[in-house]
Amino acid sequence: MNKSVNCILVTPHGRSGSLFFQSLFDGHNQIVTFPGFGVSYSFPRSILNVETALDEFISEHSDVFDSSKGYLGKLNENVTTLFGPDQNKHLFIDALEFRKNALHKEFRSWVDAQSPLPRKDFVIGLHNAFARTIGQNPSEIKYILIHAHGYDGSHDRALYDFPNLFYVAMVRDPREDWFSWRKVVELRNGTGSAAGMIVDRNLSIISYADYVYKLYLFSLKLPLGHLRIIDLNRFHELNRDAMISLADYFGIVYKDVLLNSTFLGVVWWGNSADRLPISGFDPKKIPYNWSSKLSKFDEAAISSVLMEPIRMLGYPIGSYDKKFRLRTSCKDICNWCLVYFNARIRGIAERNSFQNKVLRRIPLVLAKTLYIFYLCWSVAVMLAKFLYVGSRQPDCGDLVGRVFNRADFL
Repeated sequence: MNKSVNCILVTPHGRSGSLFFQSLFDGHNQIVTFPGFGVSYSFPRSILNVETALDEFISEHSDVFDSSKGYLGKLNENVTTLFGPDQNKHLFIDALEFRKNALHKEFRSWVDAQSPLPRKDFVIGLHNAFARTIGQNPSEIKYILIHAHGYDGSHDRALYDFPNLFYVAMVRDPREDWFSWRKVVELRNGTGSAAGMIVDRNLSIISYADYVYKLYLFSLKLPLGHLRIIDLNRFHELNRDAMISLADYFGIVYKDVLLNSTFLGVVWWGNSADRLPISGFDPKKIPYNWSSKLSKFDEAAISSVLMEPIRMLGYPIGSYDKKFRLRTSCKDICNWCLVYFNARIRGIAERNSFQNKVLRRIPLVLAKTLYIFYLCWSVAVMLAKFLYVGSRQPDCGDLVGRVFNRADFL
C-alpha cells in the first residue's frame, strides 16, 4: 500500500460545481476517486474486521458499482443525460472483482493476521482496489479525491488521517445559487406556487449561511496554503489556466484530460440546472444571471440576510436592507409540502421509481401502498422540521469582520 498518498477533499457551497470539479480530475492517472458523492468519510478510526467492513462498504454503496442506483443515474431529476457519446449509458463496475482486489492485494496482511486496520489505510486500500478494478495503476496514484457533499464530520475525520490534505471549497454567489436552485426545484417538483418557492429560497439562504460559517471554521484548521476557494463562474472563465494552476498546486503533471468531464473515463454531460448537456468548461457559464433575471424581492432578501458571507467571498453587496427579516409562514410551508408530496406521487408509476431494494422485491401494488405511507410520514416530518427551521433567522453575526486569505482564492 502506498503510504505517501494524500487526500484532496472537495465540498460545494450552494450549487457550485463540486461534481464538475471532481469529474475533471477523474481521468488523471495520479488521482483516483469514486464516481459521485455518495461515499463520505464516515468510517470508524479503527477497522476491527476488514472483511466485514469491506462487505458493508460494497452493500451500502451499490451506486459506486452501478450508477443507475444513485444520483448519477436519475435522468432529468438529477443529471442532464446519461454517460457516453450517445448520452445513454450507465456505469458498471464488477463489485466481486473489486472485493477480490481489496482482500488479496490491499488488505491481505491484515486479513491473515486478523488485526485491526487504521482508517486511513482502509480508505487508501479501498481506493487502490477500485483503481485496480478500473485499470488504473495504484503505484502512480498521488491523491485520493473525496467528495464530501456536506459538513457531516467527514472533514475533521479526513484531516485527522491526512493532516496535509488539500481542501477545495467550490462556491457561488448566493443569488446565482438561488437562480440555479429555483430551476432545479421546478424540474423536480413542478412549477408549484410563489409561496412554495419562498420556502425553498429561505431554506437555501439558511443552508448557505451555515455552510460558509463551517467553511470558515474548517479553514482555520488547515495548514497554510492548503485551501482553494473556487467560484464556479470564474472557474469556467479561467478554463485551461485554472487546471494548469491546480495541477501545479497539487504537484501533479498537467494533462489535457483535465479539461474533460468524465467518470470512470466515460464522458459525463453534467447536471446543469437548465439541463443542457455540457462536458467540460463552457463559456456560456461565465456570465452572472442574477442581476438581470432574479426578482428584486429575492435579490434583496438574499443580499440582506447573507451580507457577511457575500462580503467574505468577494461578491457584489447588492440591495442591502439591515432591517430585513426572513419570514416563512405556516401556510407557505404547508403548500410546499403539498407540492412535494404530489411530485413524489407522480413518480411511482414505474417500479424503477423505488430506490429501496426491499420494495423492488415485493408485489407492485403493495410496494406502492407502502411507499405512499412512507411519503406521508416523510412529509409530516419535513413539515415539523420546516415549521421550526422556517422561523429561524440565519445568524451571520459570527462572520462579522472575518476574512478569508485572498491568496486562497483561485
